[in-house]
Amino acid sequence: KGISSLPAMEWVFLKIFSSMAESMFGESGGFRQTFYDSPKGIVKFDITDCIYCRLCGCPELIHSFCITDNYCFGSLSKIKFTRIETLETGNKCDFTLSIEK
Repeated sequence: KGISSLPAMEWVFLKIFSSMAESMFGESGGFRQTFYDSPKGIVKFDITDCIYCRLCGCPELIHSFCITDNYCFGSLSKIKFTRIETLETGNKCDFTLSIEK
């Protein structure tokens, strides 16, 4: 919960997260991604190729990598994390983080 629970920090968090995600989950990090234009207060992107899935070869470990996003982003104050599918179970890992109203 921490920093995102402070006044207006949810906006700062989304801005910083969006910028970091573009670089950390980009091709230099072994990923391929698609970012989407979204309304203010929403960050939406898909990971379409993942270094963990390519190199791991162990379904249990791949699942562990995928599920950690729920723990990392699922308990943020004022921010909702939504995921419909992962590369483990589908065609992409979808990330949607939005400011809760």
